Amino acid sequence: MGANGGSLLVFSEHFPFDLAVQPLLKVFEIDTSIGQVIDRHNFEYNPGQIIFESASIEANHPIIDGKRSVKKLASYGGSALTGENYTNILKLSDKAENLEREWRGAIMGPIGSGNSQGLVGSYGRGKIAAFGDSNGFFAMQIETDHEHKLTVGMNDPSYDWKNFVLNTFDWLASD
Repeated sequence: MGANGGSLLVFSEHFPFDLAVQPLLKVFEIDTSIGQVIDRHNFEYNPGQIIFESASIEANHPIIDGKRSVKKLASYGGSALTGENYTNILKLSDKAENLEREWRGAIMGPIGSGNSQGLVGSYGRGKIAAFGDSNGFFAMQIETDHEHKLTVGMNDPSYDWKNFVLNTFDWLASD
């Protein structure tokens, strides 16, 4: 990947994962916040469930306007990204905040900020798709009790994650 071509799909996520992937992202001139991002303007249920639709989705990019329709997505925290040489396809509002995050007794953040949870673009002869939350790329069912399951990620019919994932792979694989 890089100047010679190829494609890279990378996820930042919330602390501690953002801290681990930060050196890789810096190689490609992308910064990630350290902590956990919320958006007090674009959310559903709580500010940690960030909604991307209408003005917060870059409609003129093949990942959004590809073979399959993408109208609404939701992320579940994660991190905020910045990268001035990339297209921001999942835009955070100016009310987005990076918060401190605890994980297994370790606490870190807030360090940095960003305006995106989805940056895509070219690097040399290659392509990069960097996302601040990976949950949409998974198909999960979480048992909430013995009789109920919560569907999260690409199998959640409320959001267009399955189409987004397939369009992302199409774009990364295209010339």
